[in-house]
Amino acid sequence: MNYQDKVQAKLYELKQTAKNMFKVDVGAFTVKYDLTTQNALGMVKYTRGGVSMRLNRLLLEENAKLYIDEIVVHEYAHLIVQARFPDGYNGHRKVQSHGREFKAVCRAFGIEGKSTTKAFMNSELLAKVCKPKAKSKTHYYKCACVIPKEFSTRRHNQAVRYFQAKGVPRYACGTCNTPLHYIKTV
Repeated sequence: MNYQDKVQAKLYELKQTAKNMFKVDVGAFTVKYDLTTQNALGMVKYTRGGVSMRLNRLLLEENAKLYIDEIVVHEYAHLIVQARFPDGYNGHRKVQSHGREFKAVCRAFGIEGKSTTKAFMNSELLAKVCKPKAKSKTHYYKCACVIPKEFSTRRHNQAVRYFQAKGVPRYACGTCNTPLHYIKTV
């Protein structure tokens, strides 16, 4: 039995348990084995095109049993919570992605319900093949004050677009109230 068959068998088992235990049907969703980031071991995405569970094929191949028992169950728990609280509220309280309702479902399945699994965080394979999170850059701006101001990439891009469209700087210094001008990026 290959890893995809094992995942499908586990999902079938989870579906039956969800129907019996929680009286919900999570509905149709696709399973994709295309996740390559270090930020998530698995994820559920809701789009206009439908729901998909994204899994990391390489980590699944490295340790199928642990991955299926922990990560696949974790992601399926997200689907159950969404099916139980489709508007995102439990009464008047907003349902958090890893909140009470999620943890209760995870406990029912016999897992902790944390957002990370230590067994995979130490994986050499994860470090080798998964794309690391992009390093953020700092953009420096100057004004009449002595101290340069730091901008995030997002704020810098907004300032650049505004300047290109209007021909004047978008931001002014909060201290001296003079326009901020770009210096450099580090």
